[in-house]
Amino acid sequence: MLAELKAKNMTQDRLKRQKPISMKTSAVLALAVSIFATPIPATSAELLMFQEDGGFWSEAWNREVAHIYDKTLEGKAAPLRRLSYDSDVSGKVRLKDPIHFAPTFVLVHDGHELGRIEGYPGQDFFWQKLEKMMENMPSEIEEPVEVSG
Repeated sequence: MLAELKAKNMTQDRLKRQKPISMKTSAVLALAVSIFATPIPATSAELLMFQEDGGFWSEAWNREVAHIYDKTLEGKAAPLRRLSYDSDVSGKVRLKDPIHFAPTFVLVHDGHELGRIEGYPGQDFFWQKLEKMMENMPSEIEEPVEVSG
């Protein structure tokens, strides 16, 4: 019991000596908590990137977007899977059309193509097209139904 009281007093003394956190630090902590507390629905979606190794436009995407894609909400909702542009995915994914260009980005949900971006004319175009495609992605979370009785 004496040891418990000493430990409690030491903890209280330590707390009294701590400096209060600044407004800037508390704002950063609040922002971090809000970002990490944002629920990201679990999906069975992914973004397939059909690429050509060393291809000019595939490399441009790698330089401009690849390093941040998985950190975005889009990247969390539809993780990236890289494939060679001549990969055969017929047994795993139902594509609407064959792949003719590299890179081609195909948004897939439950094994079905929802949309695609053929080529890479720049990151602004890429993000706009991807956002538009993701609007058509089925929601994994159903809204609650109100039952009156």
